[in-house]
Amino acid sequence: MIGTDSFFDKQLEKSKFPEVRELPKADEMGRSQRVEFPDISYIEHTSPAALMEHWALKMREISESKLEGLTTEEKAKIKEETGWSDEIIENIQNMKQYEILKNAGLVEVEINGRKCLIKENIDLDYKDEDGISNRDRIARGLAPLDSKTGKPIELHHLGQKPDSPLVELTEEEHRTGEYEDGKKNQSLWHDNTIESEVHGEDSNWDQIRKAHWKIRAETIKR
Repeated sequence: MIGTDSFFDKQLEKSKFPEVRELPKADEMGRSQRVEFPDISYIEHTSPAALMEHWALKMREISESKLEGLTTEEKAKIKEETGWSDEIIENIQNMKQYEILKNAGLVEVEINGRKCLIKENIDLDYKDEDGISNRDRIARGLAPLDSKTGKPIELHHLGQKPDSPLVELTEEEHRTGEYEDGKKNQSLWHDNTIESEVHGEDSNWDQIRKAHWKIRAETIKR
């Protein structure tokens, strides 16, 4: 007679468990680059109709984040309203993105050989919790703070390529605000269904971001 322990040991030896691999690292926004686990609790406590509505909304967000390119008429409209360069306009994916950019108080400049849209209205005298002003934060290569929220101004790759133009946006403009009811700006600017090209393991994003703000400091009158 085979003992109980011996029996289970043999069953374990026969079992083939999947290899456990390290989950992908999150990018600077705290988002997983490849894996998004379902909210089991939400699914269990939500009606089928509500789940279908939620899924349809997510699919619309993904579709809109993948819209590539403006029509010739839309490009001409943006050029007339802003005077921005073709390089900037070609990297705007749709008119919803443009509406945010248009209302963000931005002007076009060139920093370190890269086209950029920068904020005109940063309060340089606004101080962080340590008493460091935005003027001094920028000089140190740190992002200035939005005086309305106390949150850092964020840099976005317009077009989501490593060499894309950079845009200075508030947290709300970049991620947490809504461009339509229930649709976050995060999904408008980023296609979360693919791996990021600009924040990968080999990215030198921290150095690029620091250099951007240091150059910005040189353009600010003291």
